[in-house]
Amino acid sequence: MPGDEGKGSKSKIIPTTSPLYLHQSDSTSLMLTQIIFNGDNYDLWAPTVRNGLDAKNKLAFIEGKAASEVWEELKNRYSAGNAPRVHQLKGDLAECKQGRLSVVEYYTKLKTIWDELANYSKTPNCTCGAAVEIAKEKEEEKVHQFLMGLDNKLYGHVRSNLLMEDPITSLPRAYALVLREERHSSITKEKEESNEPAMAMKSYGAAKGKESYSKKDGRSRITPVLQSLWKDQVSRMEIRRGEHHDGVYKLKSSKVETVRKVSMSKDGELWHKRLGHPSRSKSFSFSELVNYNLNWDSSQFCDSCCRAKQTRNSFSLNNKRCDELFGLIHVDIWGKYPIASLSRAHYFLSIVDDYSRSVWIYLMKEKSEASKFMKIFCKMVKTQFNKLVKIIQSDNGSELLSGKMKNYYENNGILFQTSNVDTSQQNGRVERKHRHILEKARALRFSGHLPIQF
Repeated sequence: MPGDEGKGSKSKIIPTTSPLYLHQSDSTSLMLTQIIFNGDNYDLWAPTVRNGLDAKNKLAFIEGKAASEVWEELKNRYSAGNAPRVHQLKGDLAECKQGRLSVVEYYTKLKTIWDELANYSKTPNCTCGAAVEIAKEKEEEKVHQFLMGLDNKLYGHVRSNLLMEDPITSLPRAYALVLREERHSSITKEKEESNEPAMAMKSYGAAKGKESYSKKDGRSRITPVLQSLWKDQVSRMEIRRGEHHDGVYKLKSSKVETVRKVSMSKDGELWHKRLGHPSRSKSFSFSELVNYNLNWDSSQFCDSCCRAKQTRNSFSLNNKRCDELFGLIHVDIWGKYPIASLSRAHYFLSIVDDYSRSVWIYLMKEKSEASKFMKIFCKMVKTQFNKLVKIIQSDNGSELLSGKMKNYYENNGILFQTSNVDTSQQNGRVERKHRHILEKARALRFSGHLPIQF
């Protein structure tokens, strides 16, 4: 019957405050955040996802019992703590300088670091009304950081004027004043460049006369003739000369005759310097080449040649070898390689036993891990081989020469030897082992067609 249609199904209206409510702007292609989760940026990615869901009133979907357990597992697995990243960001902030960047680029770089640091900071809610003073203090700190990194030659005077203000100006006003100074300087520079002539010339007007003779009174008269003279601004030599005719200067070619006196010197030492200090035999052969007798003093030596051409003597081969296991080990660190390995390592520590030539390699994310692996190696030698490391030889790297490591060597009776500064040849056994390891790794990667991360 008419009117019975739809009685069996009742539609339910979902309120707009419900998480199940779908707005016209909601779609499956909507991006909650621009940050892509890669496993290392959980602390930066998670707050943006929660803010995006909260803005769409969908936060309840991840706050349920099952969903909250999943989020807690993600946090426990990928949240590595904020301290290393905060330390890195504050280091970047301290080293941030304008350099060759424009003011806009420099400020954007600072703003990116400030915003990321703000995401990591956990400021508690203020209950005493001091939030305004805290925000003001942070703003002043940003102003000082912005002014400290500016180019001193270009914006030193602007920085001095801003620092003389009491109280110190706000960050937006400081940025606006520096940006205005940059634009003013660029406009002034463009005007100066446009006013420069295409060639280094300048015209000089001159009035000269032509002598004419009058038959009536027998007198000679001088008729003034305007001329234009073009000279080079540097050498002041005449380039073109123009004569005025009917309001136009007609240029005439100007022939300037110059005479330069050239004398051939017979001083052999002078020619030795002119030719770039060739060897003595080449200097003697020059006289035969130009067929000109030069005066050479074979007993005289060139001090510049001795200082410029001296080389270090080659190092003699050392075939000595330690007479027992781990009596002497050679240690060195290789890196930093720009691309991290699969274990996120940029360095590796090589340890070579002088007696057996056995090699131990430890992959490291930072050079500071070398001291930790050095202690692990010494403990492994004592446990597995019932031996003690007696002498460690390395270069002058500070990683193995810190105060704690020196105490460790003294407590365990280990002697630590270092090579001379900038003399890697004295640590040649582990240096050659580095080359052998890298060559073998490259060959395996090329033959296996593996990406560079391997």
